[in-house]
Amino acid sequence: MGHSGGVILEDFDGDGLLDLMLSSSGALDPLIFYHNNGNGTFTDRSAAAGLSGELGGLNLIAGDYNNDGHPDVLVLRGGWWGQNGKYPMSLLRNNGDGTFDDVTEQVGLLSLHPTQTAAWADYDGDGWLDLYVGHEANATENHPPQLFHNNRDGTFTEVAAPNGLANLGYVKGVAWGDFNNDGCPDLYVSVKGAANHLFRNDGPADPKHPRPDHWKFTDVTAQAGVAEPIHSFATWFFDYDNDGWPDLFVAGFYADTLDDIAAFEMGQPAKVETPRLYHNNHDGTFTDVTHPMKLDRAILVMDANFGDLDNDG
Repeated sequence: MGHSGGVILEDFDGDGLLDLMLSSSGALDPLIFYHNNGNGTFTDRSAAAGLSGELGGLNLIAGDYNNDGHPDVLVLRGGWWGQNGKYPMSLLRNNGDGTFDDVTEQVGLLSLHPTQTAAWADYDGDGWLDLYVGHEANATENHPPQLFHNNRDGTFTEVAAPNGLANLGYVKGVAWGDFNNDGCPDLYVSVKGAANHLFRNDGPADPKHPRPDHWKFTDVTAQAGVAEPIHSFATWFFDYDNDGWPDLFVAGFYADTLDDIAAFEMGQPAKVETPRLYHNNHDGTFTDVTHPMKLDRAILVMDANFGDLDNDG
């Protein structure tokens, strides 16, 4: 009931029914876990699930980091709060029985940075999910993004800087997707107030001796044509036209004044940032098709999602 937060709809306890987890970003707002009773109702089992004391959370990201078949949860905190946003994120290990353990420190994820965006992907193809977390760096405080490599033993090692994925600015969105269909997940980073970044995953820098901290991520933003919007936020890859190639959506988040918001809604000239829908051209480049696809009609987009609403495939 407090502030903006995250939501996950997932079968957390393996009973075949979708449960619900909700967060709220207020510093004293509790994490809530609703168990699906199978009859159209839910029961609040937050305390029984071991979530008492898990406070705040501007976003929630699910992923099975330890390959035990149970979806775990990453809680992200501190976004928008600047120097007051140095809160830890939390990794909640799902025990598969309706309970969770906060394992943040023991797995090596404890850090204090303002954020609300992260994404799981197996960037090095070893069968274990790695994690990229974007942070909000500014002129007075540097909060570089972090790339956590999964060590396959329940711990992570941070390798963003040696892989060229640190110091990218005020990051508000990150997404993994294999845009060139080579089997390696590529990374898109959405930055507020600067050009965005598309990093092509080119595999180990030394194929004969692959090391997770010596990977080759090539910035192909310019040649791909996906730097805008300059003030951006939520982003994802998805194959909107079902041609087998991931396309890219990037939300815009900027209006110069309140007058510009009104002008935009009335169809008048306005200093605002609209979203971009980039169609994948199958050759390493993208084409901006936002206007013909009629997705340029929303501004100040902080979050969004997609799905097959009419079941047409």
